[in-house]
Amino acid sequence: MDKGSSSQITAHHLTGNETTNQSNSGSYNALYRMEFPLFNGEDARAWIRKCTRYFQMIPIPEDEKVPLASVHMERRAKLWYQGHVEKRGEPSWAELIVAILERFEDLDHERVVAEFNKLHQETTAHAYLQRFEELEAQMLIFNNNLGEEFFMMKFISGLK
Repeated sequence: MDKGSSSQITAHHLTGNETTNQSNSGSYNALYRMEFPLFNGEDARAWIRKCTRYFQMIPIPEDEKVPLASVHMERRAKLWYQGHVEKRGEPSWAELIVAILERFEDLDHERVVAEFNKLHQETTAHAYLQRFEELEAQMLIFNNNLGEEFFMMKFISGLK
């Protein structure tokens, strides 16, 4: 399926929603502008959350979820997916989620941990705090047993 097909799938469902959401035009307008997230192999969990939210907002038949998601893959994610389909056939949406996490989550975890460990204040305290909080949230996704004391010590040690 090519990029043009994705628009047709989305347009098909949006057209269907248009007739059912006539009385609630605010919701329809928000749905109409909602773009499907791109996946390049980074931050797999965030991409899956965005896709899940998209599917909650715009009802997509189960058998169209994987084709829609696959045309929104780029670079290494696209190459991986093509190889995955060649070896195993097209997965269901649930199977795709498992396969993506198996393939890409460890890389995300390693990247996040490495970046968190190297983090220190380079410019303003506000910029450091902002990046620290982003990485802290990602670290907690991978290990929710990390305590407040751990993060406090890391934050203080990274200040200028």
